[in-house]
Order: sequence, then structure tokens, then C-alpha cells
Amino acid sequence: KVLEEVESQVSKLRNELRKQLLQNPSTLEDQKRLIKYLLDLDYLGDPAWECIVQMNVWILDLLFQCKKHYQQTGDSELLEVPTFGHGHARTLSNLSSTSGGSHTPPVRVHAKTPNNDSDMKSGADQNKPRRILFIEQLIDITNRSLPNFWKLGQAYFNRSLFTTMLSENQDNIISENTSSRGGDFDNMVMEITEIYTDMVNAALFHDAFDHLPEDRVKKLGDWKPFEDNLSEVSGAWLPLC
Repeated sequence: KVLEEVESQVSKLRNELRKQLLQNPSTLEDQKRLIKYLLDLDYLGDPAWECIVQMNVWILDLLFQCKKHYQQTGDSELLEVPTFGHGHARTLSNLSSTSGGSHTPPVRVHAKTPNNDSDMKSGADQNKPRRILFIEQLIDITNRSLPNFWKLGQAYFNRSLFTTMLSENQDNIISENTSSRGGDFDNMVMEITEIYTDMVNAALFHDAFDHLPEDRVKKLGDWKPFEDNLSEVSGAWLPLC
């Protein structure tokens, strides 16, 4: 009975650690630590690959939530973009699909405006066309998340992500995955990159979808054109990019 109680508590701990591992945003150091703890507790499976898959889903969700946010009419609030902190502190967007955590103020991208080269005031974003805000925050999301995702993948495949002795069964599972999942990871990175670039192009060019394969158009879902004048936006803002 004592052993059963111990195993029950260990199982609960494994579940809690796995839940923390799959939360985003996180840091590579946190992910390494949680993966080590899970493997030390004889976790059945490959927690590192599960972490990679979940982070891919999370990044894609942020991109589509950004699209949804800026294509809604009458919503002038800036989108919150998660930031990657240090240690185990996590900053979560209210659009993130993870469980509870603290929130931080929206990340605001203060680019120069055509009318005032020195404009760095908090109200600068209110003067920007919605499609420009949309593109800036797509860039922000991608710049904040994709490098971390790439580092996580590289640490997985070169096995520097694993900082503990593996059991024979764990080593077999992880060795098989690291030797066979390279193509899957490349496809994840490619999908994030394609969706990002397709959204940017669609925001800037009326005929962007005419040059895309049908499957990539479908991935973007319903696309509502922005209401501002594209020619005026392009002429005023693109030279500043």
C-alpha cells in the first residue's frame, strides 16, 4: 500500500511537470530542466519531442490569433505578444492557449511614422494603419518565438537537450525519434515561415493569393481585406521598412 501511494504521488508529479513543460512561452533552460526531471521519474515516452510539437502549435496559434485580432473591425487595442523571460517565470498572452499565469502590458512596436521621424510616444501606434500594426506584430511574434523554437530543435537533435542518464528504453525511444524526426521538424519550421510570409504578402498585395498553391491559401482560412487604402499605405510606409 505504501508503494502504491508513492507511485501515485510520482505519477501526479510527472503529470504536473509535463503540464509545465508544455506551457509557453518558456526558455531553453526551463525546458531542459523539466525534461530532465521527467526522465529521472521514468516518464514513458519522449517529453522533449512532445515539447517541440506543442511549441509549434503554440506559435501557429499566435499567428492566427494575430490575424483574427487585426481583421476584427472596431478593435483598436494592441495585441499582447508573449515575451520570453528568465528562469521559470512565464509571461502569457491572453490569447495563449496555455493555462493561467501573470500577464504583462501589450508589447508595442514603435516604428517611425511618416509624419514624425522622432515619434516614439506610446500613442504612435494609434496613427498607424491596421495592416501596418498587423505586419509589425507578425514580425514581433516571429522574432520572439522562431529562434527559440529553432534552438530547441537543434538541442534535441544533437542531444544536448538531455542532461541526465537515460534508461535503455528511454534511450531507444529518443534515439529512434532523433534519427527519424528531422524531416518533421523541418516541415514545422517551413509551415511557420510560410504562414508568416503569406500573411504579410496578403496584407500588402491584393493579388497575393493568386500566386499561392491552393493548400497554402486554405491554411490561412477566411481572409478579410483591410479597409484602408492599400496604395496610400504602401507609398507611405514601405520606404520605412
